[in-house]
Amino acid sequence: MRLAGATDRAGANAVLARFLPEFNRRFGGPAADPVPTWRTWPVGLDPDRVFALKYRLNTVRLGGQSIQPPAAPRRFAYAGKMVEVHLLVGL
Repeated sequence: MRLAGATDRAGANAVLARFLPEFNRRFGGPAADPVPTWRTWPVGLDPDRVFALKYRLNTVRLGGQSIQPPAAPRRFAYAGKMVEVHLLVGL
């Protein structure tokens, strides 16, 4: 973008408006199979559990911080146990 002279969002959009038609002419083409392959989102599937970074740890340190798992019923500590940490990713 910089080489094309774009210095802000409006300039970047102008560069893309000039670039995309030529790019699509050179590299675009019809799909081999015109039937879409996308599917609808399954009912009951939680996107926060799908789109998350998951770690299985026995020592919980994340982003330079130590995380103390909360106590569970009939358990005082998690020593020797695996803890799964889900870091949610913004959509």
